[in-house]
Amino acid sequence: MEFQTVHEMYEHWADTRSRLPAYHVKRNGRYEPVTWRELGDKIRCFALGLMALGMEHRDPVSILGLTREEWDVADKAVMSAGGVSVGVYHSHTPAQVRYVVRHSESRFLLVENQAQWEKVLEIRKDLPLVKRFIAMDPHGIENPEVLPFEQVMELGRAERARREPEYRRRFASVSAHDTAIIFYTSGTTAPPKGAMLSHGNILAACAFMRDLKIFTAQDTSVLGLPMPHSYGRIAMIAEAYTGTQGYYAESLEKIIEDLRQIRPTIFYSVPRTFEKVHGRVLSQAYSGPPVKRRIFQWALQVGTERSRALQSGTSPSFPTEMKHRLADRLVFRKIREAFGGKIRMIISGGAPISKEILEFFHAAGILPLELYGITECLGCSMNRPDKYRFGSVGPAGPGVQLRIAEDGEILVKSEMVFKGYLKDPEKTREVLSEDGWYATGDFGKLDPDGFLWLTDRKKDRRHGDLLEEMYKE
Repeated sequence: MEFQTVHEMYEHWADTRSRLPAYHVKRNGRYEPVTWRELGDKIRCFALGLMALGMEHRDPVSILGLTREEWDVADKAVMSAGGVSVGVYHSHTPAQVRYVVRHSESRFLLVENQAQWEKVLEIRKDLPLVKRFIAMDPHGIENPEVLPFEQVMELGRAERARREPEYRRRFASVSAHDTAIIFYTSGTTAPPKGAMLSHGNILAACAFMRDLKIFTAQDTSVLGLPMPHSYGRIAMIAEAYTGTQGYYAESLEKIIEDLRQIRPTIFYSVPRTFEKVHGRVLSQAYSGPPVKRRIFQWALQVGTERSRALQSGTSPSFPTEMKHRLADRLVFRKIREAFGGKIRMIISGGAPISKEILEFFHAAGILPLELYGITECLGCSMNRPDKYRFGSVGPAGPGVQLRIAEDGEILVKSEMVFKGYLKDPEKTREVLSEDGWYATGDFGKLDPDGFLWLTDRKKDRRHGDLLEEMYKE
């Protein structure tokens, strides 16, 4: 089914998948499902609560904090009430928070917890447009200006009968061309730019992932990437589109430990996460007795031989397959246990990843796929289960056209290309041509089979690197 808006899609699934889990949340040490019906009710009630507090049609709303259930509910509630959702990184300084909230002209600001509220207190006088502050976790916050998330939800329930007609009017009035989300780039050498993504852009990205046959209704995944970044936010919405079961990670620091409990079949993250797993496995293997080290080295050699045969499009030889079965029992099965034991695919994005890391996981029986997407065009290219080359970022995705300019810059055209930069038509014209080609700021080349290989950066684009930095020790 095709949708016009993100919130229309969520409401449709709330109606048609009502008893199925939309996602899972850890409570008291155990993961519990939240059904689509429950999620739909949360989204509607929070939207009605915002309206009761004075949210107007088209109002921007900023959300500051780490990924959690309340973040997602607020994000979709803002869209359903005709507003624009603006993510703010939990790692931002007070000055960076001030810039995003002021530049977007946000009328509401949601903070995750007391630590984030303390940042806001430093800049409170500089946020005159903000009507209300809401805390997802109000513990420790003693300020009458801040409303608890649940209180806003209860207000929406109490006001439902009175405000439902206006809510339905706003809900239906949003078009595919309207701005749904503003993603702010990191802005290391200049002020951050607010990239405006429409509902149509986001739904095109969902179709991109659907047609690549990456996420399915039989898969489970980990929800942990920061929502202010396009990678985590769009992947989560794409999962909702395909019916994949998502589990919220407890924190960035515990995400590797969470894998054992969640036992995902697909895990998407940044290279640093996969480097950590790789390093941990090597450390354990080489710290053991000599016999264990030799067995590990032999298994890795066999696995790499099999991987390279598969990469070339040929079937591994019978002796290689027999040796790989033994290597799997002795070594590789334990590596897959680091991801919970059910993993079939890992997806790396946000920054380059080494070919060595990709071949390591492929040797262990986990298919690693690298994708290339940027804030201004959510999906450009991606390796896929039946067509991959490690070191490349894959062929152009469904509905995407790629072109290499004379100077080597990668140009992309698709329905995912953003609307432009908020309040900056000049910068928009610099990167977006009248006929819809976006200049990525990255250099690359296309091989004869259509695989894209990144070679360099034309300018400072650190939005992906910012995501990587959050996963440092």
